[in-house]
Amino acid sequence: MNPYLNTALVSQTPEVKVQEVIVSRLTRRGDGDNQADPVRTVFQIFDLEGNLLAERDEYSSFSKEQLLHFAKFVKEMELNDVERAFASWVDSINGG
Repeated sequence: MNPYLNTALVSQTPEVKVQEVIVSRLTRRGDGDNQADPVRTVFQIFDLEGNLLAERDEYSSFSKEQLLHFAKFVKEMELNDVERAFASWVDSINGG
């Protein structure tokens, strides 16, 4: 049994497929010119034909709930500088 396999998730998924993939760590995403678009590492998964299957980029994958939390954070803190507000909010949700 694979200890990394979430059996609850698999049992709730209508189709599960095991296949070989290429896992890539793109280490240069973002321009780094401001706090809203920092240089960061992005993980990507490709099939063997080179088709992108999945990507994880912490700075671009916020849920609606997280964005609403950000709006509330800006309002409560009375922040006017959006870039600085975004950086502070990301620090707060990452425990920083």
